[in-house]
Amino acid sequence: MLENEELKGFLKSATALHSLGKVHSYKNFVLVCVGSKENPQIRFSVYKAMDEVYNRYSGSDNILALDGKYSGDALYALVMKSYSYQFLKKKTELIKKLKLYCPENNEICLKILKIANAQNFARFLGDTPANLMTPVTMSEYIKDYFLNEPIDLKIFDKSFLEKEKMNLVLAVSQGSAEEPRFIHAKYFGRDSTQIDLAMVGKGVTFDTGGISIKPSREMFKLKQDMMGAAILTCVLKLVSQLRLKVNVSLTLPLVENMPGASAVKPGDVVKSLSGKTVEIDNTDAEGRLILADAITFAQRDNPKYLIDVATLTGAVRIALGNVHGAYFTDDEAFSDLIYQSGKEANDIIWRLPLSPFFEENLKSPVADICNIDRSLSGAGASVAANFIKSFVNKSVIWAHFDVSGIRNNHFLKTIFGDQTTARPLASLFTLVENLHIHD
Repeated sequence: MLENEELKGFLKSATALHSLGKVHSYKNFVLVCVGSKENPQIRFSVYKAMDEVYNRYSGSDNILALDGKYSGDALYALVMKSYSYQFLKKKTELIKKLKLYCPENNEICLKILKIANAQNFARFLGDTPANLMTPVTMSEYIKDYFLNEPIDLKIFDKSFLEKEKMNLVLAVSQGSAEEPRFIHAKYFGRDSTQIDLAMVGKGVTFDTGGISIKPSREMFKLKQDMMGAAILTCVLKLVSQLRLKVNVSLTLPLVENMPGASAVKPGDVVKSLSGKTVEIDNTDAEGRLILADAITFAQRDNPKYLIDVATLTGAVRIALGNVHGAYFTDDEAFSDLIYQSGKEANDIIWRLPLSPFFEENLKSPVADICNIDRSLSGAGASVAANFIKSFVNKSVIWAHFDVSGIRNNHFLKTIFGDQTTARPLASLFTLVENLHIHD
């Protein structure tokens, strides 16, 4: 029937057929209709079709991930679909589970399972309520997550930030009763002390906006404002688990942004770790502030490449919706590698522009730079990226990822549901793999 193309089906439909003993040793196999093979979005069709497979066959049947062009995509989608955050309910709903089997010695499937499981752990961190995911508790989760891995992990408290004069991190955290934490970790996969890639993640465990307070509608979702830190934590774990021959550092400023009595005020000027003074005109533009100090700190290791990942701006959702993650870089070769990594991972990311014209809008009459564009000229995601760029050494090949638009309410809701997505974790891990291959 397959050879004669006699099977027809509705898009995303799943049908079980008897194998007649001709498909390995299995009694039944499932045919899933994902549309024409000429469809450039066929891998996303596979994702969506797995919603039907999971709903129909979870709970009792086993799914075998057979070798094939799209079996990895199917496996990934099923693991994403299986995620559910019910840990805090007195009476949990029945969670339908699938047993997923990889063919023997199939390293690709095993790697995809590791990536998907890591992504679901990042989702867990993002979906945990902020009272249970403070900077201190998040640092403890990370410590446990890296246990038994060859990762050199250091967790610093407020006194270290004060000693090092990371005043932007301190300024953002000073309105909160929750103490900040600062994480610096290193993995050495090759015989050298040179850091190939520095990764810096925004870790705001809850963001009220500070004195420039956010609207109350859906403010609860700002517990997810640490997804940059969560995603990169899981990327480093994957790099270590798979023993990639690349040297990687991870720098995470973990803070809570609250409008307490000691909170930083609009118009305050703070001296950054770099020595540059910053006028904080809007306390809700806090992510770029903690990233500035963290990037300065990460550059002490003289990395060749540096990426930062953050749920940084609402403007990026206006530009790209809930489909594309955004990235910014002024290095063409690095941009090509990032885009290609996204295609390989089937995790769509799109380049947005940097420009000296945006930098002009960040000038301050009282400091070296302002944290927002007072002229309200638009392009908020690009303006924020240009602010961050001003703290990056010219010798470093850098890219900024703004993932605010894809953290939830996703276009692939059939597999991600209403929970955090932890995108673009797969793209970022693939990027590290490709850096390893290319260098």
